[in-house]
Amino acid sequence: MSRRRQFLLGAVLTLAVGLLGLYLLARLEPYQHTLEHGPAPEARANPYLAAEHFLRRQGLQVRRADGLQQLAELPSAGQTLLLLGDRQHMSPAQAERLLDWAAQGGHLLFVAERLWDEDEGASGDLLLDRLGIQQYQSDQLDAAAGEDAADEAELEVLEEPNRYPQLTQLYLENEEAPAYIDFDTAFHLYDAQNRAHAWANSAAATHMLQLYQGDGLVTVLSDAWIWRNERIADHDNAWLLWYLAQDSAVTLLYRTERDGLPALLLRHFPRPWWPWACCSPSACGMSACARARCSYRPAPAAGSCASTCAAAPTSSCGAAASTACCRGCSRTSGAARASVTPDSSASAWPNSGRCSAA
Repeated sequence: MSRRRQFLLGAVLTLAVGLLGLYLLARLEPYQHTLEHGPAPEARANPYLAAEHFLRRQGLQVRRADGLQQLAELPSAGQTLLLLGDRQHMSPAQAERLLDWAAQGGHLLFVAERLWDEDEGASGDLLLDRLGIQQYQSDQLDAAAGEDAADEAELEVLEEPNRYPQLTQLYLENEEAPAYIDFDTAFHLYDAQNRAHAWANSAAATHMLQLYQGDGLVTVLSDAWIWRNERIADHDNAWLLWYLAQDSAVTLLYRTERDGLPALLLRHFPRPWWPWACCSPSACGMSACARARCSYRPAPAAGSCASTCAAAPTSSCGAAASTACCRGCSRTSGAARASVTPDSSASAWPNSGRCSAA
């Protein structure tokens, strides 16, 4: 092929590639794609992180507490304690300390954790039982509880029907419209001692009770899921948090007791524990066999090998050592002065079953 033809062929190929590139560029359309990486690690570790940031944006002082031990350093006046952690291990002394703290001018807010047991006459929730508050399931309310719930629902006469029966309504003075909060309607709070001066209820049940405790306040909720990261922005959930904590410093208590070192290591560093867990059965088996040491009696000067090997223990490792011993003795049975004695090194390595000729 001549140089001229090569040049023309190269020019045609270049032109074709250029036209193809222009065609493809004309067909391309720019677009934006957002990658969702999910919540940040801090948000996954703290389900009430959004509630903390919301209260700080309202100008309130917010702090966290890891256990009830810090309650001794917390003043009562001008303080709101949000007890959102699990209380199943709370002692009666701790429950009394919390109520005494509220009676000195603090505001204690906690979540009801147990259902009322008619047979026991108690719920097992130390705070609920001391305040005379009973929690029921809404679909299992008896007639008396249902009548009381209906009386509480008549706090104010509504000018218009309830358009949101699944939402809890909270009415305030000088306000025409109520606030709507989406509590879980599966639970109902019953004020058995008629101490509550304020409450909020849906069409099916009561979900918030507030009562005086000495010089302070106690607020009981049927659930605190309304303030979790994924639900605090719904309806008036965030507003209710601000309303209950306004004009005070807020302390959020997620746990009533601190976790120990093994629990923290297992939670945050689970992988290093797997090899240890897998090797534990083997280590236990080797340790058990090592404790079952085999001992041998030295035979008399003119004794036979059978009498010595017969004295071995009857354990599995002892039987193996005895067999090895007798095999070794059978090789030296033809000697004139043959006897069986344990080797001096056998004490350092149990179950070795070594034999030596005296």
